[in-house]
Amino acid sequence: MIGHSYSFGCVEQQVANQNSRYKGSPLDEWRLARPEDERSPMSIRRHPCKQRVTFSDVFAQSKDYGSINIRQGKERLDAVTAINETDIPDDIKNSINGDDWSLVTSSSDNSMHKGHSNQTFSHDPGDISRGEEFIRAFGEKGKGIGDFEDAKDVTFFQGGKLLITDFVNGRIQMCNVKETAITVIAPDEINQPWATCVLDGDKIAVTLCKRKQVLILSKDGEVLNSFGEDIFVCPSGIATDTKGRLIICDTGTNKVSMFEQDGKFVRHLGNPDTKDECFSTPRYVCVSVNGNIIVSDSGNHKIKIFNSNGDLINSFGSFGKGDMQLKYPYGVCSNIFGDIYVADHYNSRISIFNRDGEFIRHLLTGKNGLVHPQGLTISPDNYLYVTHGHLKATEIVIFKLTFKSSDKSDCNIISYV
Repeated sequence: MIGHSYSFGCVEQQVANQNSRYKGSPLDEWRLARPEDERSPMSIRRHPCKQRVTFSDVFAQSKDYGSINIRQGKERLDAVTAINETDIPDDIKNSINGDDWSLVTSSSDNSMHKGHSNQTFSHDPGDISRGEEFIRAFGEKGKGIGDFEDAKDVTFFQGGKLLITDFVNGRIQMCNVKETAITVIAPDEINQPWATCVLDGDKIAVTLCKRKQVLILSKDGEVLNSFGEDIFVCPSGIATDTKGRLIICDTGTNKVSMFEQDGKFVRHLGNPDTKDECFSTPRYVCVSVNGNIIVSDSGNHKIKIFNSNGDLINSFGSFGKGDMQLKYPYGVCSNIFGDIYVADHYNSRISIFNRDGEFIRHLLTGKNGLVHPQGLTISPDNYLYVTHGHLKATEIVIFKLTFKSSDKSDCNIISYV
């Protein structure tokens, strides 16, 4: 299934279907062209002129390469490596480094990252300004390590790791963005995984659309429990609330439900007898810092906010391209201020709303190279991760979020009420 073989003592790596590499979509000025990187899928950024830089060119004098772990059932392959920029020949380094792009490794300091950068944007005088800086991107269409066929969701795990579900390839890839390592979790029980969330004890809950269930895994991919086969039709987005309960969307039944972690049903969100509280293809869900439950009601082109008890407290959005409008919203997440980030799928943008649903700004758009975003998450150190792609999401883009007060001084959060 994996189709990869690795030798431990040298830099050789043989990859099945090596000649069928995805060529990618047209890139905007800031985007960096994907190098032909077979050894470490997360290491080199892209060039705006679509020039391809291979590892064999850049690291001709290097002896060590990044690590990839495969975990499929009980099978595991480990290779421990490192990438050192000092090993790059001077003539190649001079030819690839410039003002608009640079060669970086995932373990590089943030000071080395260059790329598209927007100025901080203040939506209200005297309020907090929110900015972002493009860091890098990784992933492409395929079945190999670090490739994706349909990356529906991304979740921050722990220790700098990301959990990325691949609906078509039927697996979860655990990507360590700090150490350039990838672990593939693909036991036989995983089929059409949609989304994940992290539970206490570093356990992982994943929704499986085809099996119509929620699977509970250990961090090593061991199946611990499952439930929902007689409840769900197509479980999609999943999140855990402040009490440890699971909030699960079902695009087949058009319901969002609350469960205990052992599978005990608690309640459906909203009032099914009230039209404004009914769902149409609810795809994703998150829980904000103040405990509110945020659902992307995709078919109704709305975002609905519920309190921790599951009662509707707010709703916003309508079909269209305007600032308060959405076209089939997908992923949702929230930052430390309670702001709501929405993957506005068919408008190809990430929009920010405050906790009350008031529009702040379009953070990313098609001008940034964003195409049909799906899943998104914000790490504790304020990095935004987004899965996107034309027909299916096949790439993950990373942005550093910044928050400053209107007088340009740094904003330190003392407490949140």
